[in-house]
Amino acid sequence: MKKDIFTNLQAQDVPIPDGLLDSLEGMVTESTLREYVKQIIMEVPLADIESYGGGPRMKFHSSIAYGAKPDYVEAAKKWFTDTKDTWYIITVEDIDEFENVYNDYDEFDEDFQDWVASKGWPKDAKYMVVLEPPGPDDFQGVDWEVVHDIVGHGMVGAVGPDLTRQVLDAGIPDFIPEEFDIAKSGTDRAPDVLAAVFANRFGPEDFNESNDPTGERREVMQKVKERIDAWKARFPKGKPEMINVEFQY
Repeated sequence: MKKDIFTNLQAQDVPIPDGLLDSLEGMVTESTLREYVKQIIMEVPLADIESYGGGPRMKFHSSIAYGAKPDYVEAAKKWFTDTKDTWYIITVEDIDEFENVYNDYDEFDEDFQDWVASKGWPKDAKYMVVLEPPGPDDFQGVDWEVVHDIVGHGMVGAVGPDLTRQVLDAGIPDFIPEEFDIAKSGTDRAPDVLAAVFANRFGPEDFNESNDPTGERREVMQKVKERIDAWKARFPKGKPEMINVEFQY
């Protein structure tokens, strides 16, 4: 039985410590293994993207990335391996059902909160609820929907439009890691910078006297990092919270 469990875990690329392997013939119990796997799952920075509703995606009514399949979720995780907290992204079939939350910042209703509780997610994780549909000209795919739109434009709401424009004015998008350079050109590159900062892949430490002789970029990036870090710290644990995806700046 134990050997079967190890075989299954290794087939799924779950890391098994050498000490645990050595004790396979010893005192390891099935409950010990299951607890280890539970800890592995809980420590994933982007743990899951869940869809609430169950029906098909409705154009202009379903959240960005609603209906994400397992391979889509796995692809999204690679951008957020360095985040400190464990995050869950929740999308909904019909954002109109949450109009009071979106417009008035009311609490989520009991049915929705019961659904979240039924998932058995860790209490110290953060549940980011997306109540914004994709625009008519928005691109699909993990990079555009999750990284650029949900996280990047979500961080526009966190840092504010003025500071977001300063990111552009200082030419900071020209220095972001290649994998985060999604928009490639134009004013829509600022959310890519913010997504990279959220993911702890880019920050003021990436500038020096050589690529920032006036210090302007370091100053702007320090403000961006401070505001995003403060937003993360304020985001509640163990309860669903709307992320303000802001497309205007």
